[in-house]
Amino acid sequence: MLCLCPSQNGLEKKIDKSRKQMKERRNRARKVRGVKKTSSLRPVQHRRTPSSVSGLGTASEASGTAASEKVLWFDKPSEWRDMPHVNDIKAILNSGDGKWTAIDLYAGWCSCCRSAFPALCKIPVAKNGSGWQAKYNFLKANIEHESVALFIKENGVRGIPHILVFGPDGQRLIGFGASFKKMDSVRRNLETIVTCPDQDFVLDPVGHVVPRNSAWSGLPPDESAAAAAAAAAPTTTSADRSTAAAAHVAAAEQVAVAAAVAAVAPA
Repeated sequence: MLCLCPSQNGLEKKIDKSRKQMKERRNRARKVRGVKKTSSLRPVQHRRTPSSVSGLGTASEASGTAASEKVLWFDKPSEWRDMPHVNDIKAILNSGDGKWTAIDLYAGWCSCCRSAFPALCKIPVAKNGSGWQAKYNFLKANIEHESVALFIKENGVRGIPHILVFGPDGQRLIGFGASFKKMDSVRRNLETIVTCPDQDFVLDPVGHVVPRNSAWSGLPPDESAAAAAAAAAPTTTSADRSTAAAAHVAAAEQVAVAAAVAAVAPA
């Protein structure tokens, strides 16, 4: 029978030696990283913030609450009243308050609507400090609501941001784009509509509102009279100018011929 005790003792010595070496390596690594052996066993202590002392929880809970209460861009306070349902819009149109109604159509996902919103909010209060509130009801409606989506289809709206304008009688007058680049046109169009009551309107090629059956040019009142006078003045076409030039050349030739005849004639 063979005795395995010496070989077993040698194997155990090798195992103990490798364990000691691994332990020494771990200790050296901890010293290099500056980590103490017992640091992993210490409980983590959170610093108490004023919010946690007042009963609002930890700082992470307070930040989560602030994030959940973040106001969306279209919910920020403005003179444009939000209309969540088409019935709210119709109630304003049928109120008989004698005002025009401007409705801004937008969507929360629309980047053009978002970029135009700050400039759009300045329009109701931009007229010499008095604002447009005495003349207009300023409403805004999110087309993501089903009833509003049907409303814009009924009014032929093909893109947003878009403004629909209704008269004091509740009848639709016209609609036009309301992107950030068109804010000057939006102000001008609102001014035109209230300056020319009882008119049907159309859009000219540059997006300006003009009366349908009128010589009025769509300019502000102080410029419209000059534009109307210029339009009423007689104008000459290119054909008229060419005819006048030909007549002038013919008269000059006749004068030259008469002078030549007089020079050769006997005295």
